[in-house]
Amino acid sequence: MRRSLFPGTPETRRALWLVLPVLLAGLLHPTPIAAQATSAASTPASGGNGGNVEIDPIRCWTRSTTGAVRIGEMFTVTLTCAVLETELVQVVPDESKLGVTVMQMNPFEVAGGNHPADLRTNSRRFFQYDYNIRMISPDAIGQDVAIPLIQVTYRINSRIAGNQEMQGRELSYVLPVLWVKVLSMVPADATDIRDTRDASFNRIEQIGFRAGVLEIIAITFVVLGSIMTLLGLISLARRARRAAKSPQDRLLSRPAAMRLAVRELVAAQRDAASGWTEPLMNRAASALRISAAGALDKPVMQRIVDRTAEPGEGRFVVSSLGRGKSTAISSSVTSEDVARAISRLPDHAPAQRRQLLEDLQSTLSTLSAAQYGRPGADRGGLDAALNKALEIARQVRSERSWPREWLRRLTARFPMTQTQP
Repeated sequence: MRRSLFPGTPETRRALWLVLPVLLAGLLHPTPIAAQATSAASTPASGGNGGNVEIDPIRCWTRSTTGAVRIGEMFTVTLTCAVLETELVQVVPDESKLGVTVMQMNPFEVAGGNHPADLRTNSRRFFQYDYNIRMISPDAIGQDVAIPLIQVTYRINSRIAGNQEMQGRELSYVLPVLWVKVLSMVPADATDIRDTRDASFNRIEQIGFRAGVLEIIAITFVVLGSIMTLLGLISLARRARRAAKSPQDRLLSRPAAMRLAVRELVAAQRDAASGWTEPLMNRAASALRISAAGALDKPVMQRIVDRTAEPGEGRFVVSSLGRGKSTAISSSVTSEDVARAISRLPDHAPAQRRQLLEDLQSTLSTLSAAQYGRPGADRGGLDAALNKALEIARQVRSERSWPREWLRRLTARFPMTQTQP
């Protein structure tokens, strides 16, 4: 009579043959890691043929409620596991190391959590842990920080003949790493993060005052810009109106005439480096007379001539707006006219005004004497007179610039009246 290797009924021997692969896997793999390193437990299939199917003894998942957190922001990491529980095989995880109060997730801080009730199916038991964690280290700002590996230890218990239980060795299930991006901002609802400094009422008042000053400056710039735009539009309208009139009305303004005098004196100074000539003396004297007309507030003579007209005889020719026409500009102011203006100055006249007219008179006399005198005049005196003439012309040009001309016309139209006490 043939004896069986395992005593007992046929059903008991069949159960032992089913559990035997699990025990052999535990002996052959001393340090299993994750589901790939653990042996699959075999249970009878539900079909009537009595076949076997392989089932993982334990499977776990981790999930984070967010992929990017801020310093001090609370978020949740959920651990969910499904373990095998049948009549013949039971997987017993060590949940004492998974509790909320004992779980460590450095560099994250576990601030709380909960453990929902387990769920069961025919062959599985599902348990879950929610860990409320946060990052409090400022060194992790802007980095991807890994949530530490969660390792679940478990044992596989099986039933053998005689309804006896066999406890397997301790195994480990290691879950994959979760990565979380740490941002720099602190959430508005954080109650346990304290700022390093608080804004006082004085600081708020200073910021408000500064904002008011900047607002006033901005409004002032807007008003000034509007005024400049209006003046530009008025100037364009005047030019368009002049273009619609006859060529006789297309004359240079007083500021333009003063700029012309300065340009001619600069050109004369440059040409005088190679020697003084009679046309050069006439050019310098004529330019200074135009500046003298501006200094004495006298009109500058202008008339329309042909474009082929040549400068000379005390006049300058510049291009005009008319087609084929030019403008001849000259002045008949002499040193005697300047002397009469000096004599009419009141005693309370500014000293700068009196000095300007006196310099203008002496310089104009020097250039006029060289212009109408005999040849061979002192070159050193002419060079000094030309330098002085250029200085005077620049000063007159500054006084007769268009902003000052506009203000002068405005004050002349609306004079300031003073009431006597």
